Amino acid sequence: MSILENAVNQAIKDFDEIQATAEIPDGVPTSEYAEYQAQNEQEAYDEGYEAGKTKEWSDFWDSYQSNGNRLIYEEGFAGNGWTEVTFKPKYDIKPQGVINMMFYYTRNLTIDLTEHLKNLGVMLDTSKATNCTQTFAYSLVTRIPELNLKSATGLSLMFSDCSNLVTIDKIILDNEKAVSFDNTFRNDTKLKNISFEGVISRSINFSACPLTLESAISVIKALKNYIGTSNEGSYSITFKTSTWELLNADEGDSETGLSWENYIMSKGWIY
Repeated sequence: MSILENAVNQAIKDFDEIQATAEIPDGVPTSEYAEYQAQNEQEAYDEGYEAGKTKEWSDFWDSYQSNGNRLIYEEGFAGNGWTEVTFKPKYDIKPQGVINMMFYYTRNLTIDLTEHLKNLGVMLDTSKATNCTQTFAYSLVTRIPELNLKSATGLSLMFSDCSNLVTIDKIILDNEKAVSFDNTFRNDTKLKNISFEGVISRSINFSACPLTLESAISVIKALKNYIGTSNEGSYSITFKTSTWELLNADEGDSETGLSWENYIMSKGWIY
């Protein structure tokens, strides 16, 4: 018998023992006493059910997250089994090393991940993640919280085919380390909002993403300056046509007075 069943049965047993010695409450007609009993037994059942459910949840996440000490999360939350109801981690998620496919194909987890974790009081700390291949690929989450990826060397397919994804709060990159973006945002046809901190040093493609002007500018301003180096003209930035229209209609960079196309070229990039 499960912990939940034991808790419920014990609550009902306790209620029955009390009821056996109890008198009919004042003001309760005898003809209605059966209904009164049923109501109180249901309340006892509900109380036991909730207590058991809470303990099962707590015990499960103690085990699954090693009491908050789990470090390996490769494929940790992958697959259709996770939903808004079942995905309720108890501890901060702090992976180290490889986080490949951590949320891969979570087709039933159709949530704002930022708000969901915030409401649970749980943080996703990716500052020690190194390889992030397909971390969120094919997931149906709508929003992803800030991700510190300073330790990462590759983001291949990290957010690919996330057909519901609208917002990535922020991606934080190292200022010196070269990080590849192979198909990182492939087929993200709803991705509008994204912010970068740090330096983008390899080609990056947003051709499927209807980025806002603010998001596109954040990407452009993060580009590494390759002017005068052997890598000048080696890397490209790609935007969807609708995003280019927003950029071309804008006044451009206020500091340099350059249009955004010319700003990109002034950094030694092509588009």
